[in-house]
Amino acid sequence: KQPAALYKKGMNDAERERFLGNVAASMGGVLDRIRLRACVMFWKMDEKFGQKLAKEIKVDPKEVKRLSELSYEDLVKATAEK
Repeated sequence: KQPAALYKKGMNDAERERFLGNVAASMGGVLDRIRLRACVMFWKMDEKFGQKLAKEIKVDPKEVKRLSELSYEDLVKATAEK
């Protein structure tokens, strides 16, 4: 709840856009399964942010939405290295 409150109420639009840019930039070189997990976690914080991040780092938003319904444990299993 705290991250969502900070993002939604503690940041203005410009700060949210910078935050999105910083998060997206930090995902360069990260394994696809970890990027997917990160998108899911941010989706759970704020769906719009999760959608924007998925688009920015080229992760399928439909897959992110599907995985956002899982528990963390099931998310890890669903995105485990194969």
